[in-house]
Amino acid sequence: MKRNICIALCVLMVTAPAPVQALDWEIKDVTHTITAKVGETSFTVDGEEIPLPKDMEVYKKDGYVMLPAEPLLDLLEKDAKSNWDREEGGQITGYAGTTILGFDTEKNEMYRNGSKVELSGSLEILRGELFLPLRGWRAALEGHGYAAGVMTWDSGTQTASFQFSGQELEIEELPEHIPAGKGAEPEYILKPTRKYERIENLGGGYFSAEIGSVSTKRDILDSAGKVIRSYEAGIGVGYLGEDRFMVRDYNKNKEEDREKVVDENGETIFSGEGGYIEPFSEGLAGVSLGNGAGFGFVNVNGEMVIPAKFGETEPFSEGLAAVCPQTLTSGEPNYQEYWGYIDKSGNLVISAKYERCGPFREGLAAVKIHGKWGYIDQNGREVIPLQYDWASDFYNGVAFVMEGKGETEIKTWAIDKTGRKTRLITEGKRMYYGAFYNRQLDGIMVVEEIAEYTGGHAHLLTYYNADGKIPEEKTEWLTASVEGLMVFQDKATEKYGYVDEGYNWVIAPVFDHAEDFEDGYAVVYNKTKQGTATIDSEWGIIRRPENLPLQ
Repeated sequence: MKRNICIALCVLMVTAPAPVQALDWEIKDVTHTITAKVGETSFTVDGEEIPLPKDMEVYKKDGYVMLPAEPLLDLLEKDAKSNWDREEGGQITGYAGTTILGFDTEKNEMYRNGSKVELSGSLEILRGELFLPLRGWRAALEGHGYAAGVMTWDSGTQTASFQFSGQELEIEELPEHIPAGKGAEPEYILKPTRKYERIENLGGGYFSAEIGSVSTKRDILDSAGKVIRSYEAGIGVGYLGEDRFMVRDYNKNKEEDREKVVDENGETIFSGEGGYIEPFSEGLAGVSLGNGAGFGFVNVNGEMVIPAKFGETEPFSEGLAAVCPQTLTSGEPNYQEYWGYIDKSGNLVISAKYERCGPFREGLAAVKIHGKWGYIDQNGREVIPLQYDWASDFYNGVAFVMEGKGETEIKTWAIDKTGRKTRLITEGKRMYYGAFYNRQLDGIMVVEEIAEYTGGHAHLLTYYNADGKIPEEKTEWLTASVEGLMVFQDKATEKYGYVDEGYNWVIAPVFDHAEDFEDGYAVVYNKTKQGTATIDSEWGIIRRPENLPLQ
């Protein structure tokens, strides 16, 4: 959506603003004009008519032009719907974006983020709507960083007008895609049913299906849609890989009795004993037995094949796992973690001398010493010198590395497995957290920049691969597709289906809700209606079409 007016006066976000995809964008110096004529049922911003709520109009009170607050809040921040809290005693609070506007109608006071704002005229509640003088908005805008011009009044036409200026963010519109074709009918492993209130894809062809409006029971389903195990309320289930599940029984009083690892038949193969277990990787799972015993690895039968003697461990990758042998706590003198690599017998095959270690990918791993990153092979030989301020994993023979730490000195390069720089990716970017590598998007580097404008800022993401910046029209697919398919809503029917990279329907849009594919399966549901009232939802599971490319 193209943002024409970006005013944080009407935007409240309790947490930091979420990053958004960065198409072509710029910060512009802008001036807007608000005009309101007494007796009219609308006002204008830059000539665009903004209707007031039904049966309401602009009016004067004590010589001040009065406008309803809520439509103006919604207008000034088109991308964020304002929220209102009305409390007893005349307190009204408007939330949106980075600002909280408070109104005390009994004391006739207005506040912005807790600070009192000069208010000329009186607040008024009219037919349930909060009205305030136009001068009040002018004062709030000035307090928020905008430069407000002189307010004018035409007594002949009974029209008030004023201008305000600032810097605003404009982002190019995303291209609109209209998928071609009709798509195939979905292949169900579980046809939509009202038996379940919710189905979660656990991965590996397993699913957790909740029964009852308050989850009184939970079925575990396999890739044929058959129930392989059932649990009562208060029990959570997660998938660890290798047909193994972590079961957490929150009904147990003692924490050490709550967790166990079971097979698909529900047979216990390993007890958590108050410790911790990671998902399986290459047949082994990192575990902690608790009580300061350290970390080790178990096999799929629950046997401790690598003793729990390490301070920390990472999953196995290409036959090796990064470990931190030392178990000193961070409060001890001269504390410093050093990492190395073990094989599947638990032998330390690459000495623990690195400040950080990445996983092995394509025979190389990124490692860090004295703040600098480089790459080693599986023999511990330094293949690419440790000279970078950041480094990603390799993918298809290419990795990303960054030089420089300042906002203007940063250069990010694509390199090959000999360390040769093949392309300058970014230079002189002002970055938030520098650049980072998103492993869910193999071979893609994500650069996050901060765009600052009057009253706020935005976190903007730009995507790069080994060939440089990815064209904007491709980023939607790259960031939203999973296993070669993307959930897409048909505008005509408002139903969801799945499209391929060319925006062709692959699975027809027949769902009221559709989730991403995971390990070849996706959860969907449809609403069931009686007359005009929605009374329930039918949840189902579909299989990914065969012979479809994963990417």
